[in-house]
Amino acid sequence: MEALDALLKKDSFVLFLAPPAWGKTRLLATLFNEFNRKIIFVSPLRALAEEFYKSFNKSSNVLIMRKRTEGEIFDKFLTKKRALLILTPELFKERYFLDLSDEYLVVLDEFHLFYSWGLDFRPVLMEVLMGLAGTSIPMLGLSATVSNLDQVFQDFNLNFEHCFLIDLGNQSLMRTPSRVFWFLSKKVFNRRFLFELGRKEEGVLLYFCQYREEVDRWVSYCKKKKIKALGCKGGEVAQFVLDLENVEDPSCIFATTALSHGVNLPSIRKVFIGYPVRDKSFWIQMTGRGGRKGESFELFHFDGFLGNRWSYLKSLLLDIALVLMLNKIFYACESRRPSNLQNPLSRQTSNRQTTFAKWKKDLRHFLWGTG
Repeated sequence: MEALDALLKKDSFVLFLAPPAWGKTRLLATLFNEFNRKIIFVSPLRALAEEFYKSFNKSSNVLIMRKRTEGEIFDKFLTKKRALLILTPELFKERYFLDLSDEYLVVLDEFHLFYSWGLDFRPVLMEVLMGLAGTSIPMLGLSATVSNLDQVFQDFNLNFEHCFLIDLGNQSLMRTPSRVFWFLSKKVFNRRFLFELGRKEEGVLLYFCQYREEVDRWVSYCKKKKIKALGCKGGEVAQFVLDLENVEDPSCIFATTALSHGVNLPSIRKVFIGYPVRDKSFWIQMTGRGGRKGESFELFHFDGFLGNRWSYLKSLLLDIALVLMLNKIFYACESRRPSNLQNPLSRQTSNRQTTFAKWKKDLRHFLWGTG
């Protein structure tokens, strides 16, 4: 803690990376208890902000803003000698940047989302990030998966005199699955999920869906079968957390990627990722939902990173089959041709053997990277 306190001085930025379930938010609670400064906790996810607030058991020094009209909460935070303010980026007003000084510490939870979402459908994340970077306020970024480290430090070196990286495991899992199953057929994948659902083992099954409609279909199916199931979609995480408190021992949870970041879940014994995930950061976050309490878990993945490769392999196999078929027809025609006829387009046997040997060499190169 003393080393981290020494880094978080005026005009400094620290990016702290650790695997999912490492305990980064617990680290922040320790910072609040031991550091003699006021902290602003900025979370891009409302549900995570609420969970972090509840972990302090309604301490008088811990405040949370839920609406932009609650500006008096920020003013109350400024008057306190030691306090923690929790809010989402959408609640950050321009005057807040002017009222802060280097005696504060700004913590950016799920830091990678400020880039991945801030450059897409939530530009306010990037606006707040760059606004804070334009001040001398010390900043601490927390994340498990940052894929563009060079870009991040290129941006922050322009605004901060001191930039530090503490990497305890970027884009890695705290606990690896005990077994991993890959499926190339969605029907077989869903059949295996239904089989695991019927086994009724201890723990919860977590099924990641690609589309919101898919979540609704699965929840409706389980309701007809009288199976305890919950669904979670983007913008409804807070409601999901409330439903989770009211439902005892759910058998399965269906969710989009909205549930892949930090929300506390029951013991997950099996994780099903029901669509090809091309982004490694999201794959790590989704897989990391399992085993967060130290238990073993299994991973079931449809297609995964093999998707494009399987398409290429199918095309290659079809090309090989076509070449073999054409060669067989060519050799059959050559064997029936009278030997006394001369065809200027036909090749000599030695040339055919040379061409076939070269074709085999090229095939080894495309299949195994040799030759």
